[in-house]
Amino acid sequence: MQGMVPSRIVSHALILLSFPTETFEMRKISIKQIPVGPFQVLTYLVACLQTRHSVIIDPAGDEDKLLTLIQTEGLRVKYILNTHGHADHVLGNPYITDFILEL
Repeated sequence: MQGMVPSRIVSHALILLSFPTETFEMRKISIKQIPVGPFQVLTYLVACLQTRHSVIIDPAGDEDKLLTLIQTEGLRVKYILNTHGHADHVLGNPYITDFILEL
């Protein structure tokens, strides 16, 4: 399918994007690493600084915190990606999806 990224590619990308700081910014992209939920799973918010389009990876809890960050940054979430289907990585999907559909 066009536009779909195989989960194995996303998993490898996350390994490369695991920085010790919470935010990594280049000229045109911002990558935020946000620990969420009771297991402190790392959720990633990747955004284009020009278009404000973004993707959220593994929204696994603390959805209100994530949505506040999305709104504060003025982002438009275009995709939700999950590295795998464990509950501690997908629990926020319905809540984030509802928010996206309201935009």
